[in-house]
Amino acid sequence: MTIALGTGCVLFAIAAILLAISLRSSERGRQEDAVRSEARVEELRANQLAERDRILDVLADALLIINSRSAIRFANTPARELFQNRPLLDRPIDEIFLDNRLSDPVREALARQTRIIRKITLPPQASPLGSAEQRGETCWTIDAGPIELNDEAGVRVIIRDCTDQYQSEQVRQDFVANASHELRTPLAIINGYIENLLDDDIREDAEIANRFLVTMQKHGSRISRIVEDMLMISRLESGEHAALKLE
Repeated sequence: MTIALGTGCVLFAIAAILLAISLRSSERGRQEDAVRSEARVEELRANQLAERDRILDVLADALLIINSRSAIRFANTPARELFQNRPLLDRPIDEIFLDNRLSDPVREALARQTRIIRKITLPPQASPLGSAEQRGETCWTIDAGPIELNDEAGVRVIIRDCTDQYQSEQVRQDFVANASHELRTPLAIINGYIENLLDDDIREDAEIANRFLVTMQKHGSRISRIVEDMLMISRLESGEHAALKLE
């Protein structure tokens, strides 16, 4: 009986040890599963961020994400190229933008948590391109809007270079102004000769009348050339590039 009891105690002890080992193995397995699960979550998150960055990098415009402390948290490839690959991350916008006219809309959007769109004209030295700017006066559109960033208020900023359109518009305005001036002179001459021709004495003098008509014809042709130039520009602006004779 004593032997039987002793054997039972030993078997019970062995069973308890095996159970403890099993429990520890299960716990260790659960911990390993948790670690693997967390690693998979981190890998998935990293892949999602990488995919996001790839999508944002193919945008044509520069994109910045700025936190509540006005520091840059993300910059896509066009943004890095725009700022000549200068260090951007974690730097305040005042250190990046060379002119307050660029940073003011961003600060306003951050403070008011509303979308701000502003078109800004800058001298060459204030361009985001810095010393690489060779185009003279430039024009930029700043589009800043609120965004949630890790439980804090931030803004996303799109910087669009609209210098080409701005310069084209300036050329067009200058041309219209010059054309208006050029049209005014021949029209005034033509109108003056017409008034003179309406005088019976002038019409009776064939030589003078003929000279007046030749001058009027010359200035009429001048007006026609100016109008043709204006129509040509209009066709080019509408995409009819074939209208331009390269020779």
